[in-house]
Amino acid sequence: AAAGEGGGDTGAAGRAAAAKLLPAAERTRDAARSADWAAAAEAYRAVVNGWTPVERGIRADNPAVYGLLETKMSLLRIALQAEPVRGEAARAEAEALVTLLSGYSEGQAVDTSGAPAEPASIEGLISYLKQASASAQAGDSAAAADIMEQFIAAWPSAEGQVQLASPKVYASIENKSTAVTGYLLSSPPKLDQALSLMDTMLSELTPLAGEQTYTAWDAALILLREG
Repeated sequence: AAAGEGGGDTGAAGRAAAAKLLPAAERTRDAARSADWAAAAEAYRAVVNGWTPVERGIRADNPAVYGLLETKMSLLRIALQAEPVRGEAARAEAEALVTLLSGYSEGQAVDTSGAPAEPASIEGLISYLKQASASAQAGDSAAAADIMEQFIAAWPSAEGQVQLASPKVYASIENKSTAVTGYLLSSPPKLDQALSLMDTMLSELTPLAGEQTYTAWDAALILLREG
């Protein structure tokens, strides 16, 4: 899909929003290239702080790019927060984030093939969590981490449903999903902490399943509320 699916003013606003994130993303990439993880973490925090005020413009213009940016940022956070830092993954995700931001902000066609083809559901998120928990309980932290990364990739297309049902759960799940994956990818893996957080996430999401009929009108209301 080409950048700027929303067209016109929306596209320009989305591209301008992405451009604001580029300097911090480039600092993160440069620090990762030098294996200066303290500097990379500091620069990444600047990316996160810059994301909140601009994400609405990007989502309104191109939901697929928005989802990919959220996913890249989450995977970068996981790599930086793992103990020890997962250097190769951090470098790769930082490079990918800069490439995505620069291409989109310049109005280039952006490869969104990595975005989910169909919107995810709360039930789908719960399924991922159950699979990841089962793998972790079996001691297979790598498989559990792979499934959690699928959860993270699906999250941007399902987060609106969760936010509509419970803003509190929405904020909690966003934070816990990266923390769980970081625990699973630490060396040695922190399985007890990961399992505890997954249990909490399941207890938060399960009551929301099947409760919401989510429509484009609901999505518009959320955008208005955030604005």
